[in-house]
Amino acid sequence: MDEVLSRCYRHPDRETGLECSSCSRPICPECMTPTPVGQRCPDCRGTQQVIRPRAAGGSMMPVTGALIVLNIAAYLLGGSGDAGFNRWGFWPGYLTDGDHSGFYRMFTSMFVHGSLIHISFNMYFLYVLGPSIEKRLGTIRYLLLYGAAGLWGAVGIVVFQHQTLAAGASGALFGLMGALAVLVHHSAARDFSRVGTMIVINLGLGFVIANVGWGAHVGGLVGGALLMEVYLRLEQRRASLTAAYGAALAVAVAAVAITYTIAQTITWT
Repeated sequence: MDEVLSRCYRHPDRETGLECSSCSRPICPECMTPTPVGQRCPDCRGTQQVIRPRAAGGSMMPVTGALIVLNIAAYLLGGSGDAGFNRWGFWPGYLTDGDHSGFYRMFTSMFVHGSLIHISFNMYFLYVLGPSIEKRLGTIRYLLLYGAAGLWGAVGIVVFQHQTLAAGASGALFGLMGALAVLVHHSAARDFSRVGTMIVINLGLGFVIANVGWGAHVGGLVGGALLMEVYLRLEQRRASLTAAYGAALAVAVAAVAITYTIAQTITWT
């Protein structure tokens, strides 16, 4: 069943699932100005104040909180270190090894982390970035974007680092960065300075720090940006949320299909 939508406070004839993250009034996409800490209505967009990084994500949202708990639980229950990588990590060669374990590893690898520093950094980043995007999209669209972006991380691995055994939430997190960049692009201000700097710095770190699956970062960034663009275009056409869910599943399936197809063309040694 589709969600019951409110009506924009400035355009009562328009249904919307969005609300201002400052005053909580319902707003349509035309009235919405995305910011790194949530969307603003026309009355609030000029009142944004500087806030501490720890509070940048706003109040905790249910899906973001559940993802953090799930990642930590997986880490504590064996999804860590070499053992976790070997059991649940993703290597494109697994898609051609006869039992095709790579298909489920594309998903399980999103919840495996190599060290306490690895998971701590990723979960803090999810805590900071996730809530505002979840509030903007709603629980289902946000969860589908997170998952689809994580699967697109596997596309990046098979394209750029196909000899790598990869794991971690970074692909999905870069997907959130890509989604945020698209939101900024569609905003009235189009100020890329903050989100652009964040993306460049984090991408750059992947190239200078040893043993980092930077291919997953690139893939996740592309997947998250692609799906957010689709979401916004569907909003502009006032399509149903069911259409958005279908589009997200299509983007996720495309990631699996592309990864599998490319894996078949590689000569594994």
